[in-house]
Amino acid sequence: MLEALARAVYSTLDRSRRRPLLAFLVLAFAFSWLDWGSILVTGARVVPGRLPTDMFGMAGPAFAAFVVIAIEGREAGMMELARRIMRVPWRSAWFWILAPGPLWVLLASLAVRSAAGLPVPPATAFARYPGLPPLPLPTVFDLVLLGAGFGQEIGWRGLALPRLQSRLGPLAGAMAVAVPWGVWLLPLLVVNPAWQAGTAGAAQALAASALLLLASSVLLAFVVARTGGSLAAAALWHACLRMAMVTEAGRETTGLAMLMVALVGATVVAGAEVIARRRGGSILAVAPSRS
Repeated sequence: MLEALARAVYSTLDRSRRRPLLAFLVLAFAFSWLDWGSILVTGARVVPGRLPTDMFGMAGPAFAAFVVIAIEGREAGMMELARRIMRVPWRSAWFWILAPGPLWVLLASLAVRSAAGLPVPPATAFARYPGLPPLPLPTVFDLVLLGAGFGQEIGWRGLALPRLQSRLGPLAGAMAVAVPWGVWLLPLLVVNPAWQAGTAGAAQALAASALLLLASSVLLAFVVARTGGSLAAAALWHACLRMAMVTEAGRETTGLAMLMVALVGATVVAGAEVIARRRGGSILAVAPSRS
């Protein structure tokens, strides 16, 4: 029996080494869906101002990325991933322009509302984040940066993106990440009551979310490529996006504007990438993972 178990473990590890991207997806889905499924089974829901939280499940892609690289036995790969996580290109203008991008859209939207005489929520209103109890705004942002930002980007942009780009090309690879990323997020449509506003509302929300994921995949690839592969930059962009769109104040004031800006930005980046490829270059290429 022990011998059979050992063979099964060895076979699983061998398949994981030969198909690391598939192994990453299986582990990420299993880790996250187990957490979100437990919330669903208990009948609880993720709502602003109180627990339970979906933040633990958000770390599934990061967990999967570390496990897969460890199974591959690549010490250099683990060091490369660690360097990308810690890389913060402070002197790069691209970092300051791109990484907090959703924050600039949020501030512009609030300025427009103020100029139009519409109510502008106070800064504390952005601390009401689904699944988190009442906390100071900086603490909420730090938790979102750690859980939703690094928790997702270490996997999606750290492991999946370089491998998909090496197979499909910079633009197609960036867009392809949106497919498993979107499927991975599906349980949250049930766990979060905001998605249960009726058939028409749910269908519109699902379509908008799909477009946002596709646009975000292209924009995040651009952020990573322009900042030397920095996953810290991608995590910051992701955290700013969620603070601007997932908090109660963000959904009410900037959700539609953020979607439109993301779609326009992704279209511009995709067009620029097509032109760059015709000239033999790329603005989306991320250095491939060392296999």
